[in-house]
Amino acid sequence: MSKQPDINTAWNAIFKDLEIVNKVKKFGFLDVTSPILNKYFESRLLCKIDFKEKLPAAFKKNSLSVLALNNGVYRIAQTDPFFKLDITKLDSIATEEMFLPSWIETIDPDNITSESQALDAAAASGILESFTGHKTTLTVRGRKRCDPFTLRLPSINLGMPIIEYPVSGVQIEIDGGYENPTDLILIEAKNTISKTMNLRQLIYPQLHFENTLKKNVSTIVMFYCKISKIFNFIPVTFIQQKVVLDYSKVRRFKLRVPAAIKQTSNALRQILPVNESLTDINAPFPQANDIDKVIDAFDVLLERGSLSKSEVFEDLPVSVVGRQYDYYINVLRWMKLVTVKSGVVDLTNRGQQIGRLTNDERLKAMQQIFLSDDLVKQMLTRSLPDLDADLLIQYNISGTTPKRRQSTVRKWAKVFKDRIEPLT
Repeated sequence: MSKQPDINTAWNAIFKDLEIVNKVKKFGFLDVTSPILNKYFESRLLCKIDFKEKLPAAFKKNSLSVLALNNGVYRIAQTDPFFKLDITKLDSIATEEMFLPSWIETIDPDNITSESQALDAAAASGILESFTGHKTTLTVRGRKRCDPFTLRLPSINLGMPIIEYPVSGVQIEIDGGYENPTDLILIEAKNTISKTMNLRQLIYPQLHFENTLKKNVSTIVMFYCKISKIFNFIPVTFIQQKVVLDYSKVRRFKLRVPAAIKQTSNALRQILPVNESLTDINAPFPQANDIDKVIDAFDVLLERGSLSKSEVFEDLPVSVVGRQYDYYINVLRWMKLVTVKSGVVDLTNRGQQIGRLTNDERLKAMQQIFLSDDLVKQMLTRSLPDLDADLLIQYNISGTTPKRRQSTVRKWAKVFKDRIEPLT
């Protein structure tokens, strides 16, 4: 079974057995412990809800949320710990160009694949210093147990306007804490841009350090886009029990790559022979319009190895459930980058080889595979009535489906065209 339906099923049973809705209405909140939750599913996974899109159905239906109080205790209440990010506001902000020092050899600016790498590149290139206006030193990174603090959130239940969360000993994780004589700047790094986030990821560390340090503590969300190489920095404040993003102080930086690096490597030529079809005609023809989800799924597999379909998407800030898993995994199958056996997704030899390329070359490899397919070629150059009937039959495409598949193909072609810089 896939993980997300299991979690939904577990929470449905927990809500029923513990009479959660009635108790929350009566008392304003209900505290549950790990030993109880573990009877249904692993408590850590049940309560790790990083994005509003991932809320289990029982919580959505009853306008409830769950947050950790201490190690093994969670409070369920009618509060909304999620905040929205308006990513459309980022596009209008000018991008500043930065370079890594020429003497740095351990960071490849064209192959930053993880959040920690992105953060280190931002520090090494001077992006962090430019954004903060001060020279800072990395002093905090990783997991730790927080000292006591009280979080207060407005309640949806008018009878109890504020819900208090006495937090102590909860595990927090800091991607990067940078210190100067007057400030500690906490940075939450992301390599995928999400529409929502859980304040737990940012505000728990913020409140912990505010209660333990004398100096000013501030929080920044850094989104790094692997394709464009753009770092987006958004200041975050917690004012009157509400997370506020200051878009007026957003800055965007592009890490430039020397032109010589843009040359197509010999490795790519060796992996993908030219002038022949590189796709698997036994896999379904692509029906996933969002190429970013395909790329994100591939990146997860590169980082974590063999996974179930649901595990591929569980930590991504997108709502992907049920048959949608197959939409994106099947594209990787069609490209011969993965295999699926007994519900487990594994990288092929080609997938592993392409995974060792730079981000730009990976995207170019996907484009080359995409454009090698005979039906794709026809859908880009012919009208629907002129498509080869044998090719449609080969992919089991009939009825109104060719029109939808052609729309997908043309969307993909535009993405490749827009994102891949011409070779020098």
